[in-house]
Amino acid sequence: YAGKQWYLTIDKQVKEYNCVRLPTDMACYVYFIGEVLHGILTLHVDDLQSCGSEEFEKNVMNKLYGVFDFKEIHSGDFKCLGWKISQMGSNIYIDQHDYINSKVKYMDDKVPSGKTLKSKIPEDLKKELRQNLGRVRWVGDQTRPDVAFDLLYLSCSVHEATYDDIRRYNNVVTTLIKTKIKLKIVKIPGKRWYITIFADASLKSLPGGDEKCVMA
Repeated sequence: YAGKQWYLTIDKQVKEYNCVRLPTDMACYVYFIGEVLHGILTLHVDDLQSCGSEEFEKNVMNKLYGVFDFKEIHSGDFKCLGWKISQMGSNIYIDQHDYINSKVKYMDDKVPSGKTLKSKIPEDLKKELRQNLGRVRWVGDQTRPDVAFDLLYLSCSVHEATYDDIRRYNNVVTTLIKTKIKLKIVKIPGKRWYITIFADASLKSLPGGDEKCVMA
C-alpha cells in the first residue's frame, strides 16, 4: 500500500511540472519544451534517475528536491540496482563487477559416490541452484548477454536439474568473474534508425524441447 501511495504522489507531482508519462512505461517520464526533449525521469520504487538540460534541472528536478526529502543525491559516477554507472566524455559506461564479486557464488559441484553427472540433484541443491540463478540472471539480463543462452538453458532445466547443470552454472560464474565487460552507451548519429531482430537462434537446442521451456 505504501509503495502505491508513493507512486501516486510522485506521479501527480512530476505531471504538475509538465512531465509526460510514457504510455509504454508507467515509470518513465519525459519533459519537452516545444518539440525538443529536455529531460527524462525514471522511477524504481523510491529511487529516481534523471538526465536532462539545465532547463529540466531548474523546472523539474530542483522543484522535486524542494518538495521531497531525498536521503541521497548522486551525480557523475554512482551505483544503482547493482549497476555501476560512469561517464567518460559523451559516453556512458555500465558494469556490474561489484555486484558479481559480492553476490555471485560458486556451488559445490562434486558428484557424490554412486552418482554421475546425469544424476538428478536432491531438492536442497535444486533450491540453492534456483536462488543462485536468480542472482546471476539479474546480471545476464542487464549487462552480460554473453551468458544469456547458458542462463536460459539452466532456467529451463532447473526443474529436473542434474550435477552437470551445477557444473554449467559454475562455468557461467567463472565467465562472469574472469571476463570484465562494460556496456558502452553512445549517442546514435542520424535521425532514422533500423532495428534488426534474429529469432529462434536456440531452436531445438533447449532441454525438454523449446515448447516446454517457454511454458515453464
